[in-house]
Amino acid sequence: MKIGIVGGSFNPIHHGHLIMAEHLLNETDLEKIIFIPAGKAPHKKYNVEDFHRWNMLNLAISGNENFKACEYELDSDETSYTINTLKYLNEKFINDQLYFIIGLDNLFYLEDWYKIEEFYKYTKIIVSNRRDCENSKLDVRYKLEELYNRFNLEIEVVETSLIEISSSEIREYRKIGKSINYLTPKKVVEYIEDNDLYK
Repeated sequence: MKIGIVGGSFNPIHHGHLIMAEHLLNETDLEKIIFIPAGKAPHKKYNVEDFHRWNMLNLAISGNENFKACEYELDSDETSYTINTLKYLNEKFINDQLYFIIGLDNLFYLEDWYKIEEFYKYTKIIVSNRRDCENSKLDVRYKLEELYNRFNLEIEVVETSLIEISSSEIREYRKIGKSINYLTPKKVVEYIEDNDLYK
């Protein structure tokens, strides 16, 4: 089985995450998407408890049998590094091929990721790129060649339907009392309101 891995803060998860993941299932050979909320990220702190991010993620993907959630990073007491998560997933899905999914902006910073030289042992990479993105195709192709030559990374760029929603926008709307309807699934909106999050 070919499994896509989507990591992120999901603080909160929103329709942009879900649309991108569903589009990749439609446009690639991926058969399942696993969402992994970040644990103790090296340079980030969260303004809600981890269990809230976990609960909102599960509410958002409920009903989609091709979407799953993994709490590996949330359960760990150590700083979350992607390489450790990939090692864990390879042991868990020993007979499957993993595809780590990133946005185009991250492509140009991959060489700075912790132990990027080991990624090729555990995953291939899919870059989700918005169709109307203005980045030079030549720059992207050069970067793909560089990362393959330096780190043996197999990277595929897939044009996807991306919408301009951000978790920070949702948090800011809540802070100033604006509606967040339609930015994230209704179940998540209700959870945020019921638990008085991001006020």
